Amino acid sequence: RKHAELLALFSNPRVPDSSPLVLRPLHLGQELKFLMRALPHEHLAVEPAASIGDLAPAVLAHNPRIILFSGHSFMGSLAFELDDGRIDLPPAAAFISQLSREAAPRLQCVFLNGCHTAALGHKLVEEMPWLCVICWCSITEDAAARAFATGFYDAVGDFIFNEEQIRIELAYWLGLKRMYDQGFRLGDPATYLHPPGHPHHSAPVFRGCDGCCPPVHGNVVLL
Repeated sequence: RKHAELLALFSNPRVPDSSPLVLRPLHLGQELKFLMRALPHEHLAVEPAASIGDLAPAVLAHNPRIILFSGHSFMGSLAFELDDGRIDLPPAAAFISQLSREAAPRLQCVFLNGCHTAALGHKLVEEMPWLCVICWCSITEDAAARAFATGFYDAVGDFIFNEEQIRIELAYWLGLKRMYDQGFRLGDPATYLHPPGHPHHSAPVFRGCDGCCPPVHGNVVLL
């Protein structure tokens, strides 16, 4: 089977108007553009509007070294898409079970580029201790997540172009460097946000108010 160094799953589902969930639209096209510029096309496989059903065939077809999921998560589940674009929240086990050594013998790293993905990341490394996982243990600003991801992708692409072994830990640190170089800082923005009912929810103050514009932008960790 054809090998891909990185298999990317992008998901940006919608929820019904009656749903209590509120999903911010994600600018996944920007992230995909940077990813395609960073990696040689023959080493990259992309599943747009990904469903959980797309995962097993894609892993089988490409035998990736890195799997990326970019999208939302809720209560430990990744937010995949159904055929009509609506949200699907399969249990964590449905995702983890498809990443076994038998299914993905070359798999080295899973990158969960979405808010509050650390719970799933910890489950992954507990069940599959040979993997390393990059994930977010907080909410994160979209631009900060994109900055980290582009630094990571550029590092992975450089390893591939130079025919070197992909060093995940170094790529992680280069992602952090890109974040900092673009003015973003590690930390949980939720600790600064205003409580419900605060007057700034209806009239935000973006200069000088940490509750409207937190000075930190998300915590990304390597497990």
